[in-house]
Amino acid sequence: SFHDDVLTVRGERARSVPEGYAVHRQERGPMKFSRSFAFPVAVDPERTTASLVDGILTVTLPKAPKDRPREIKVTGS
Repeated sequence: SFHDDVLTVRGERARSVPEGYAVHRQERGPMKFSRSFAFPVAVDPERTTASLVDGILTVTLPKAPKDRPREIKVTGS
Protein backbone atom coordinates (compact mmCIF):
# COMPACT_ATOMS: atom_id res chain seq x y z
CA SER A 1 0.00 0.00 0.00
CA PHE A 2 1.09 3.59 -0.58
CA HIS A 3 -0.18 6.49 1.54
CA ASP A 4 1.34 9.93 2.31
CA ASP A 5 4.67 9.13 0.58
CA VAL A 6 5.08 5.96 2.69
CA LEU A 7 5.23 2.54 1.01
CA THR A 8 4.15 -0.36 3.23
CA VAL A 9 4.89 -3.94 2.18
CA ARG A 10 3.01 -6.68 4.03
CA GLY A 11 3.24 -10.41 3.60
CA GLU A 12 2.86 -13.77 5.24
CA ARG A 13 5.08 -16.81 5.14
CA ALA A 14 2.84 -19.85 5.46
CA ARG A 15 3.77 -23.38 6.39
CA SER A 16 3.61 -25.50 3.26
CA VAL A 17 4.46 -29.17 3.39
CA PRO A 18 3.87 -31.28 0.29
CA GLU A 19 1.47 -34.16 0.69
CA GLY A 20 3.21 -37.31 1.85
CA TYR A 21 6.08 -35.44 3.55
CA ALA A 22 6.67 -34.56 7.20
CA VAL A 23 8.69 -31.75 8.74
CA HIS A 24 11.34 -32.93 11.20
CA ARG A 25 12.97 -29.56 11.80
CA GLN A 26 11.99 -26.11 10.61
CA GLU A 27 14.39 -23.17 10.99
CA ARG A 28 11.79 -20.50 10.30
CA GLY A 29 8.17 -20.81 11.23
CA PRO A 30 5.12 -19.26 9.63
CA MET A 31 4.83 -15.54 10.31
CA LYS A 32 3.37 -12.25 9.15
CA PHE A 33 5.65 -9.30 8.39
CA SER A 34 5.40 -5.64 7.48
CA ARG A 35 7.97 -3.03 6.43
CA SER A 36 7.43 0.68 5.76
CA PHE A 37 9.60 3.00 3.68
CA ALA A 38 9.27 6.81 3.64
CA PHE A 39 10.33 8.78 0.56
CA PRO A 40 11.76 12.31 0.59
CA VAL A 41 10.06 13.24 -2.71
CA ALA A 42 6.50 12.90 -3.96
CA VAL A 43 5.74 9.66 -5.82
CA ASP A 44 3.16 9.15 -8.57
CA PRO A 45 0.97 6.34 -7.12
CA GLU A 46 -0.92 5.86 -10.41
CA ARG A 47 2.25 4.76 -12.23
CA THR A 48 3.65 2.62 -9.39
CA THR A 49 4.20 -1.01 -10.36
CA ALA A 50 5.26 -4.15 -8.49
CA SER A 51 6.29 -7.61 -9.68
CA LEU A 52 7.36 -10.82 -7.99
CA VAL A 53 9.72 -13.03 -10.01
CA ASP A 54 11.64 -15.99 -8.53
CA GLY A 55 11.00 -14.74 -5.00
CA ILE A 56 12.31 -11.22 -5.67
CA LEU A 57 9.91 -8.30 -5.23
CA THR A 58 10.61 -5.34 -7.51
CA VAL A 59 8.70 -2.10 -6.87
CA THR A 60 9.03 0.81 -9.29
CA LEU A 61 8.07 4.22 -7.89
CA PRO A 62 8.33 7.05 -10.43
CA LYS A 63 8.64 10.61 -9.16
CA ALA A 64 5.57 12.81 -9.35
CA PRO A 65 5.65 15.24 -12.30
CA LYS A 66 6.07 18.24 -9.98
CA ASP A 67 9.28 16.76 -8.47
CA ARG A 68 10.95 15.79 -11.74
CA PRO A 69 13.80 17.92 -13.04
CA ARG A 70 12.65 20.51 -15.53
CA GLU A 71 14.26 20.54 -18.96
CA ILE A 72 15.18 23.96 -20.31
CA LYS A 73 16.11 24.32 -23.97
CA VAL A 74 19.02 26.63 -24.67
CA THR A 75 19.25 28.26 -28.07
CA GLY A 76 22.29 30.00 -29.47
CA SER A 77 22.50 32.89 -31.87
